[in-house]
Amino acid sequence: MGTSLQEFDLHIIDRKGADNPVADNLSRLENIAYDPVPVNDSFPNEQLAVIKGALPPALDLDSFPCVEEAIRVADEFCDQYRALRREVEILQEENQRLRRMLEYYSNPSTRPSPPHSGNNESLQVLVQNCKIEKLKLKEILMKRERNPSPSSPKE
Repeated sequence: MGTSLQEFDLHIIDRKGADNPVADNLSRLENIAYDPVPVNDSFPNEQLAVIKGALPPALDLDSFPCVEEAIRVADEFCDQYRALRREVEILQEENQRLRRMLEYYSNPSTRPSPPHSGNNESLQVLVQNCKIEKLKLKEILMKRERNPSPSSPKE
């Protein structure tokens, strides 16, 4: 037979002197009798707090017929959660980079300006650089065709 414990709130208010009639009456007593009964410090039921036996059936994982399935589903959920957190962290990093770039280019002195008609030299330099880059790229591709690397797959 189980016993249940009840919870209650107890407020003890200490009042001084005549406001506390119990303390006032006790302080007026004379010849208080001494109780010769010794205090028993051993409590026979002090082991009641110790849990004896196995876990309740509700907490025993072996009692579930599909415990392996439950563990697998929980593991998949944790993996998805970790992957989602990584994606969120990557997006936050990308947002910070974009924010820094927008702050940089929002300043008019750091904005790149396209070449204008008053500055033909910069336009000519830009066109020349593009032609040089195209020639370099063609040369690299021709070298690769002549000397294929050993790591590239052969068709």
